[in-house]
Amino acid sequence: MILNRVLSVSFRTISADKACFSAYFYTFGRSFAAANAICRRFCNGNILPSVTKGLMSHSSLSMCAQTVHFLHSENAPMYVSRAVRFDDIQMFGVVHGGVYLEITEEAGDKIVSQHYNRDNENSKIPVIPVLIKIEKSQFIDKANLGENLIAEGEIIYTAPHSVRVLVSLYAVPHLGSGDRRLISRSWLWYVLLNGNDHNKLLPVRPMQLKNSALEMEGKLEHERNKADRQRRAEVKYESDMEYSSTFSARSSHLISREHSGWKAFSRAGPILKWMDELTGYVSNRFAATICVTGLCDDISFLSKITPGSFVTLTATPVFTSKSTVDIQCFADVETISDGHIVKERAIEAFFTFVALRKASKKELTMKQLVPETSKEKAIYERRQRLYEERKQSSKNLSKIK
Repeated sequence: MILNRVLSVSFRTISADKACFSAYFYTFGRSFAAANAICRRFCNGNILPSVTKGLMSHSSLSMCAQTVHFLHSENAPMYVSRAVRFDDIQMFGVVHGGVYLEITEEAGDKIVSQHYNRDNENSKIPVIPVLIKIEKSQFIDKANLGENLIAEGEIIYTAPHSVRVLVSLYAVPHLGSGDRRLISRSWLWYVLLNGNDHNKLLPVRPMQLKNSALEMEGKLEHERNKADRQRRAEVKYESDMEYSSTFSARSSHLISREHSGWKAFSRAGPILKWMDELTGYVSNRFAATICVTGLCDDISFLSKITPGSFVTLTATPVFTSKSTVDIQCFADVETISDGHIVKERAIEAFFTFVALRKASKKELTMKQLVPETSKEKAIYERRQRLYEERKQSSKNLSKIK
């Protein structure tokens, strides 16, 4: 009974503990030291319950309660973990970038829900965290088959009706051998919807942040988001992209219940994975070599996608630097309603890919894109300015270090 009670508390509380206890059972009868090492890495070295002959003592039960209380204190991060499987690997032997984005979204969902529920435990209103924008997702390293991916989410800014979340994704070698590595870092924006009325936003409890620089940065980004939403509201929806590039590509997908999970509409993760696949194909075809995802930014979620909808993705190259290519990708959704088909833009995103040599996996010089139409030139110049800003920012950081 003691074991069942401890597992049930941990299972409901944090996903990291769920993964930790799974590690205990997996290594049961083999190496408890290895299991303990995995669990410590999953929770950043926090003390976890010990295992003796497959059972937990009363002292372990109190230790577990203390750990849960510590991890769920104010400003505490949220952990989500999963193992890298065979179906996560691309044809080039690296983990699919969409896998990183899926677990990143899940960590963001959980930390935002936890923030709301902390002060609304007795509320009868169900809350639905909705990802509305990925400010930037930077891919730093790659995970390998059999490793464990651990997403650490923390809230870094709160506005009256939105939340800014930083999710850091790590890889931990199998059975705890070796240190964890930073795989990606993402900045996300969420809103909270009323589960009984999906058109109603719930207020966000303000959080006192110790880092004034992060708070100022959050305010600036929030103002940019507001201006961007106003600009997009004035732009007329276009179902077809006016690009003359011969490297554009499209794919279509049907949204089913498995893509929505417990939400009433599709999660962002599955669609982002499809977008990463399509943009990866376009980048490989354009560069005529292996390309891997280096960055995705300015991903805006403009409308909800319900099960039964038909999604069409369109991707095309819009900018090239010495070794990278930027691919713009749109997700247009068709929904059947009362004898009519409603078409609207659901997602807009930019993916940056790095060209690699097939043998050495080192960076390769990218073929240069030549924009032709006025629209292509405008996007090219905007992405070029952003590229130069990031390049200068990297130089400044290098000088500081």
